[in-house]
Amino acid sequence: MGYLGIVAFGRIPDGFILWPQVQREPNHGAEQKLLPVAGLFIQNPPPLRQLIVGAHGWWNLWLLAVPVSWQIPDELDSIANARRIHAPAVFLLSDNDEVVGYRFQRMVLEAYACDKTVIVHSGAGHNDAINPETASRINEAVRQMLPSTK
Repeated sequence: MGYLGIVAFGRIPDGFILWPQVQREPNHGAEQKLLPVAGLFIQNPPPLRQLIVGAHGWWNLWLLAVPVSWQIPDELDSIANARRIHAPAVFLLSDNDEVVGYRFQRMVLEAYACDKTVIVHSGAGHNDAINPETASRINEAVRQMLPSTK
């Protein structure tokens, strides 16, 4: 999933946009652990299995798409992962996404088990730049999600 773990270090400066990355502890030969997060920013989440079959199965009569979808590791099952997460999230969905169709993005959104804020980037494709209005809405939603720091 395109998740950004937001670690609550303090105030988010105006105009600051958060981009996907995973916050991890340094791995010194031991098992790597995810650091605790205050929330997640999720942009155009792809449910890979459903996307492979639903968007790409028709042209091969599902003879290739179905076996390929079975090869997706459980760790990349966005819908199952969304059901297990216990952190609030801000979802940014692009309603004109040509890579991860809007209906597929909504599958992950609907499976998400915790509190969520949804921002639809109207008319945007998969790689379109985020306009200032949408960036402002993202920043406000993230500010509301983070615990207050004093």
